Amino acid sequence: MSNYSDSISNYIDKSAPFAQTILTELRAVIHTFCPEVIETLKWGMPHFTYRNANLCHFAAFKQHCALGFWLHTEMKDDLDIFKREQEGGMGSLGKLQQLSDLPSKEALGSYIIEAMQLIEKGVKLKKKPSKQQAEFIVPDVLLKAFETFPVAKSAFDNFSPSHKREYINWLNEAKTEATLLRRLDKTIANLLENKSMLQHYQK
Repeated sequence: MSNYSDSISNYIDKSAPFAQTILTELRAVIHTFCPEVIETLKWGMPHFTYRNANLCHFAAFKQHCALGFWLHTEMKDDLDIFKREQEGGMGSLGKLQQLSDLPSKEALGSYIIEAMQLIEKGVKLKKKPSKQQAEFIVPDVLLKAFETFPVAKSAFDNFSPSHKREYINWLNEAKTEATLLRRLDKTIANLLENKSMLQHYQK
């Protein structure tokens, strides 16, 4: 249990009873198939990292849970278990309301292994092809953070197109995952204070 984080245990304990059951099962499966996984809390959500890269994360909401793979868009989904497009939300598996909504341990485990292999190969989230195409396409990482911080989303939605573009381009131009995560943290902090990029640099 040395790589089990107390902060993640507390997160699960504070979740609704239905969510506790689901999250406990997900946590066990993740550790079974990725014994090296490290648990951490990012943006208020439990994240699981492998070799210093994000593997997956989960979260509990009022009526459902979600499990998301960081490299969701790079994965094959051979068993057709990804439900994000059909059901919406932040999770790769759609909205999880009970244990029966989960795929089998073997199926989920095979996806965890695939995500680990992508990390081992150095695969990263693909950048948008151009600023013109990307300027009003909100990056996946920011959409995920908005699920936890609706106040930040509200502030972002109320910004002018130029202010939105500043944040989107700043995130899209990150050269490394570490830089992207630092910029995301700062973006959310600024939005929670209703600050544009310009206001952030003003004294």
